[in-house]
Amino acid sequence: MIEADKGRGSKIRSEARLAGYAFGNFGKNLVWSAADVSLLFLLTDLIGIAPAVAGVLLLAAMAADLLCDVLVCGAIGRSGAPPQRYRLVMLAGAPLCGGAFALLYAMPHLGVSALVPVALTAMLFRAGYSMVDVPHNTLLAGVTRDSRARGRVAGYRFFFSSLASLCVALSLTPMLADRPVAARFLPVAAIIAGVLFCLAMLVVWRATAPAAGDAAPRRRLAWRDALLPPRDAPFALLAGIGLLTGLALPLFGRTLLYRSAYVAGQGGFAAEAMMLLVFGQFAGVTMWTWLVRRHEKRMLLAAAHLVTAAALAAFWLSGDDAGLLPGLCVLAAGAGLAGVYMMPWAILADLIDLDEFRHCRRREMAMFTAFLVILKLGGALSVAALGVALDLAGFRAGETSADVRAAIDLMGCAVPIAGGVLAATLAARLPLTHRRHAAVIGRLRRR
Repeated sequence: MIEADKGRGSKIRSEARLAGYAFGNFGKNLVWSAADVSLLFLLTDLIGIAPAVAGVLLLAAMAADLLCDVLVCGAIGRSGAPPQRYRLVMLAGAPLCGGAFALLYAMPHLGVSALVPVALTAMLFRAGYSMVDVPHNTLLAGVTRDSRARGRVAGYRFFFSSLASLCVALSLTPMLADRPVAARFLPVAAIIAGVLFCLAMLVVWRATAPAAGDAAPRRRLAWRDALLPPRDAPFALLAGIGLLTGLALPLFGRTLLYRSAYVAGQGGFAAEAMMLLVFGQFAGVTMWTWLVRRHEKRMLLAAAHLVTAAALAAFWLSGDDAGLLPGLCVLAAGAGLAGVYMMPWAILADLIDLDEFRHCRRREMAMFTAFLVILKLGGALSVAALGVALDLAGFRAGETSADVRAAIDLMGCAVPIAGGVLAATLAARLPLTHRRHAAVIGRLRRR
């Protein structure tokens, strides 16, 4: 009985450690989603920057973000520092990111409207976020080396990300609908978000405290190995899935506002659909986390893409139906998207072990950063493609036409469906299984 209690207590502590690491996604997504939803509004409506200039500023901030990702990757990855040292870089970046985020949203109350200080603060926010995001993602490969446990961690991460998205949707969405309310309370909300972000990183720092033997330094890597991922088939397949995930899948959510405003019979549907997506993701993360204990992650990733594609196809075929069917389709799409977004990170951690076994060097920082950059580039291309498609369709604010509706259907449904089917095909070809990964870990330990 005593031994059973000890074993049960050890399992609880282990799961609590994994959940503590995953809680970092709540803090990260809180500031990231808030900025994604409201930063352009802040720059144009509250600070008074011209929309075109604000767009250029956001583009420059995105470029700085990608550059910081690469610089953090090169500096830490080449140093030969043990994985648990990443948490110190993450802890140093947290106050920089949270403080810059709060300062950026306080500028209207401080009377700051000059472009230079606003741009510099936005760059500091992105730089601090990179100092947190890159090490935190990379720690996934070190927080556990069990393939099934990594699947559960990915589920915990996505749960906390969805929880943050729900908080942003419930607080910022109604706030942004009322400009005087936004001008008064948005800085307060940003300060709260910045503080919660820093507290979340403290939880991660505590949860990922190194065990005995984890602090041993590694061999320094050449710049090539520190910055570039392996050029082999497994990573190429996952990179292709990542590009499709960033490029095609978000288009459905990005077209919801246009669908609500310009597609007949679906006015006001966007807000409901956003909430249904989030609730579907909560249900989906529970389902995929349970399934990963019994099934291969690559097959679950393929299934998640196919579930999402099928749900979007049913939504598209429902046409102007204002009944229950479109809502159920969005709910199912949210459940599928949970698996789409959570599984690649767990699979990537396994591929890092496989790469170490094959090449006798561990390039976790380079591989996580490369995958992160691919996702962000896919997202940037997604936004650009949507804008071009609407422009080619003759989009004019407040005007509805058959061409605009066709463009919304094409970009919001057809492209994500095609991307999901292609990504599922690639996922099914990934080589690692739970059993093969366990064999790789066993051989690495015997070296």
